[in-house]
Amino acid sequence: MALDAEALPRANVVAVDLDTRERSERAARRIVRDAFATRAATRAAILFKKIDSTLRGHLVAELATARAALGGRRAAIFAPAFPAQGRIVRNGRVYVNGKALRGGICEMLAATGIEVLDAETDADLDAIARRGLAMRPHPLFVGSAGLARALARTWPRLSTRRVPAEARPIVTVVGSASPVSVQQARRLSRSRPAQSGHVLLQIESRHVLDATDKALARKLGRLVARVAPHAHYVLTGGETARSVLGALHVSGFHLLGEVEPGVPYGITPGGALVCTKAGTFGKRDTLMNCVARLKREMR
Repeated sequence: MALDAEALPRANVVAVDLDTRERSERAARRIVRDAFATRAATRAAILFKKIDSTLRGHLVAELATARAALGGRRAAIFAPAFPAQGRIVRNGRVYVNGKALRGGICEMLAATGIEVLDAETDADLDAIARRGLAMRPHPLFVGSAGLARALARTWPRLSTRRVPAEARPIVTVVGSASPVSVQQARRLSRSRPAQSGHVLLQIESRHVLDATDKALARKLGRLVARVAPHAHYVLTGGETARSVLGALHVSGFHLLGEVEPGVPYGITPGGALVCTKAGTFGKRDTLMNCVARLKREMR
């Protein structure tokens, strides 16, 4: 997992965070164009454009730019569903926990010739993945973590011997104002992990770390790096994760697995375990599960 497109690790599967969602459309187009015009992208056997599962960001513009950078050599299929986190697509509309999102985006994509695919279950996404992999050349897959997980399920599972991580304190940083994260943080603060080698740092719930408050996010990252430079980390909220990892001078990490669907964890070159979670993802015990997972990795 690379946080800098210029520092790609050597691996069979590489994910690059382009960090475009909160940028201007012009900046997002430039970043996407540069990424998809690289030799690594044009030669990739499977190319996946990750999007936000609630369709935030410059989705239509970025996808048009990506296809142009690829020179029209690949078709594109669009399947944003993530059933494990309550996101489904029915009749071309995206629903989050039963509530339809704003219309228009799927219609605009369909008008450009991009196929928008319904999916309400993991089995539906598995079928979409198999269909795309049967195409020659493979299409540009566009979707959330739900489709990415479906593609991963088509590959043989590798088993590798893991060395336990170094024992360190665990710092959980919650910068999301989502009610989901607020409840999870409250649950964690009252649990046993909070009393054993664990620190919880939470911004007041009225603050949202987004494009309007990047300065606060950077301050939060510097604070964590100053007071806990040698720890393992559970990071909630995209801006929170980037700010903390940036302050720690972490440009990427090796993914080890998932605590829950869409909640990955990995290890940095410096040996720090990192678990990241979107603000709206998970159930009331998700942060507790994240801390417990990192504790098990230290055994």
